[in-house]
Amino acid sequence: MFYGVGRIFRWFLSENGQYSIGIDSIDFIQRQSLKGEFFKLNLGRKTYLLSNPEDIQYVLMKKPLTFDKSWFPRDFKRFLGKSILNNEGADHRHQRRSLQSPWMKPSISTLVKQMYIDAEAVASRWVDGGEVNVMDELVNMGLLTMAKFVFDIDDEKEAFDIHSLAVRCHRNMCKQKNGAVMIPSFIPTKRNRVYEKDNRLIEKRIQGYINKKRKSRTTDVENADTSVIGQILDAKDMSGKVLSDEVIIDELKGFFIAGSDPIRTLSWTLYELSQNKQLKRNVENELVDILGEETPDKDFYKKSKYLNTVYSETVRKYPHAWIFHRRVNEPVTLPSGNALPKGADIFISPLVMQRMDKYFPNPEQFLPERFSDKKNKTWPQGAYLPFGLGPRNCIGEHFARMQAAITLAYLCNNFDFDFLEKPDLYSPNFMVLQASDHVMKANVTRKGMARSYTSE
Repeated sequence: MFYGVGRIFRWFLSENGQYSIGIDSIDFIQRQSLKGEFFKLNLGRKTYLLSNPEDIQYVLMKKPLTFDKSWFPRDFKRFLGKSILNNEGADHRHQRRSLQSPWMKPSISTLVKQMYIDAEAVASRWVDGGEVNVMDELVNMGLLTMAKFVFDIDDEKEAFDIHSLAVRCHRNMCKQKNGAVMIPSFIPTKRNRVYEKDNRLIEKRIQGYINKKRKSRTTDVENADTSVIGQILDAKDMSGKVLSDEVIIDELKGFFIAGSDPIRTLSWTLYELSQNKQLKRNVENELVDILGEETPDKDFYKKSKYLNTVYSETVRKYPHAWIFHRRVNEPVTLPSGNALPKGADIFISPLVMQRMDKYFPNPEQFLPERFSDKKNKTWPQGAYLPFGLGPRNCIGEHFARMQAAITLAYLCNNFDFDFLEKPDLYSPNFMVLQASDHVMKANVTRKGMARSYTSE
């Protein structure tokens, strides 16, 4: 019998060696971390939880080729194929370098207006004083921006359609992993048939975007294409050849679904600001100082210093990816002196590290001032890693931070949020952190007429 990741972590071995059903994976990992910085988990094979910053640096930064991402990406290879999310070693390094350009600051800075307009487009449908699921609404804002940035799509319906296809494919993969038995893809179960149909549809649609982009490409430097699809057409593989359409499709699928997802983390930001009026006033005061009656421009991100500390504190307390996995491909002795045998699994949890009192005093408190002065930081490298560390850190970190600043600027300038209850942490697929059932309901109140990009 082959157990999926989610299934394994619903059948944890308890203290007395008996199986326990329904133990929450987040709670489990947090409790195990209290037992030491190097702790062997009872999961049926050699599996360790690392909580030593020097060990984490070693794994993610100093000797990354000694550790593979293993079954996390391989389980999704059916959907993401040969994308950067799946490759290892030299292939991954080359692929990352060749795909880095769209994610650099010059390209991202062109999206400021787009991000603001997309936030405005979604929020314009909110009823003053009405209830919204903040998490879903933020994801909708994010996917509009990603559709434009990745595929150069302006049509909202088209953006939602392709996102729905991508999400259905992704969820089918998660359900496959969480099942009691991993059913091979060639067996024509209902789930496999639905997945294959959706995947063919999304790949056909992306192929259409590629063909359209090739026909419309321009050599005009002043109007250079900053979309991912526009720039990826020039990317080359390790042999120096232009990427095949198959690989390009895999890359675009991965970027789209991964890039439109992290914005949901802002739900926690809005929740924390609703609980602390002074923090909210601090944000509003900075926005008045920077913007006045204007809308954000390309320099807004570097000016919004307090807003950036708020986001840094958000991803400390609520990291989007709350746990990382690696598999050891050769015997290793860690800086702590602990030995890892070949084939062992290791887990590193940003959620655990970033809520340790010895690195982040009063970790349950939301304190943006932790990040106001880098000289006064209380943590070593390896203790703060919301976007990972080393050569496999998140390629879209700058995009995520820029989008957070612009979206929060719009929302904090225009709305007050009154959350109906305190949300619970939840992990639907043992990687992503979100609220239970993907729901964070709040009543929204408009603060008055605001300056709009669409009216300019």
